[in-house]
Amino acid sequence: MRKLALSIFLVSIVQFAAFSQTCLPDGIVFETQDQIDSFQTDYPGCAEIIGPVEIGGGFINNLNGLSNITSIGGTLTIYSTGSLDDLTGLENLASIASTFLITSSHFENMIGLNNLSYIGGSFFINVNSLLVDLTGLENLAFIGGSLVVRMNPTLVDFSGLSGLDSIQGELFVKNNDAMMSLNGIDSLSFLGASIKIQSNEKIQNVVGLENIGVLTGTLSLEFNDSLLHISGLENLTYIEGDLMIRGNGLLTSLNPLSNLDSVGGDFSLIGNGIRHVHGLDKLKSTGGQFVFVGNEIVKNFSGLDSLHSIGGNLIISYNEKLESLQGLDMIEAASIGNLTITDNNLLTYCEVKSVCDYLAAGSDTISIEENSQGCNSQNEVVLACQTVSVNEENINKQLSIYPNPFKTTTTIQYQIHQPQTVQISIFNHLGKLVHFIQENQSMGKQQVLWDASGLPSGMYYFTVRFGDEMARGKMVVIR
Repeated sequence: MRKLALSIFLVSIVQFAAFSQTCLPDGIVFETQDQIDSFQTDYPGCAEIIGPVEIGGGFINNLNGLSNITSIGGTLTIYSTGSLDDLTGLENLASIASTFLITSSHFENMIGLNNLSYIGGSFFINVNSLLVDLTGLENLAFIGGSLVVRMNPTLVDFSGLSGLDSIQGELFVKNNDAMMSLNGIDSLSFLGASIKIQSNEKIQNVVGLENIGVLTGTLSLEFNDSLLHISGLENLTYIEGDLMIRGNGLLTSLNPLSNLDSVGGDFSLIGNGIRHVHGLDKLKSTGGQFVFVGNEIVKNFSGLDSLHSIGGNLIISYNEKLESLQGLDMIEAASIGNLTITDNNLLTYCEVKSVCDYLAAGSDTISIEENSQGCNSQNEVVLACQTVSVNEENINKQLSIYPNPFKTTTTIQYQIHQPQTVQISIFNHLGKLVHFIQENQSMGKQQVLWDASGLPSGMYYFTVRFGDEMARGKMVVIR
């Protein structure tokens, strides 16, 4: 009996050793079902494949013959498997040392990969016409490269990736027409590169990214037609690369970016439906250019008051309802490269401190045109900047104009606290003096009526001098 037991034990050791052996340093290609079915016979004990594995063929309908594989050292590619419903047969696969590519296949989920925990390279899930979710990948915790999910027309979200903790490369999600959200990657706490969410026509939010605080690459949210909000980015404090939010017509608010402190690269907001820039209240600097183009609802930059430095061009163009640059006051002029303020039809107030200081420095790289009067040329902005007084803020609180805009006459009302000489000067948009009043006035509330009936429609500037102090403003004559 002892000899029999010993023999059985030795046979078991030999069988185990044979089952767990490494094999196929050059990899293997499966193109038919017969190759898969005969794998364990053709390669007895082959469990840890050293090289790449390729599975492709329209008549492959199951992977049961690969159930003894525990690891793949090279790339795993599964493509054009029109008869394959799921990945059952790969249950024992625990790691892929290189890239995992699934493309042009017809399975609905990832059942069969239940033990996969490690992918040393990138994971590509591309062009899978029936893929609904990623069930079967619950144990996947680490991707050594990027996670790329593209052109899966029925994939709704990331359900099935609940255990994913780390992506060493980028998260790239593009052209998934049914995707509603990023739900399913809530455990993701590290991203080694960029987040790019692009051209997913039904995605409504980016919930699932709550654990990302620092992004070492770019944040790109582009052309997502149904993106309503960017909830999921509340904990993001720093972006080392660019911030690009472009072409999201239903995106009305940036509030989830309320903890963003700085952007290392370009800052670009282009063609979105945002109503204001509140939510960027803590943003202090960008390492690259500041681009604000084609945001048709925003009226001013209130909410960007903490921004004090940019590392490149300042470009503000084609914003249909933009009236004022207020909010950009604190940007250091020396940090601005080229200055471009063009094609903002309602923009009249450009004489914020940052722009005035930049113009005063005499730079040759300036384009100011096709805005409303008052900000329709460099000369107009220079003129407006010259009327700024260090005491202006306090004095203007005591001054009002009504009506404004007006057709013929308007009233300038203000209050003085002691008898003194008051001068009122009114200029047209080219800086030409069109009206001047000088009066000795008593203490108290004062009113001056201005009749502009003999002047053309347009923007007019006025200054009111109170002794050594000055207030200023704008008036619009309409016919």
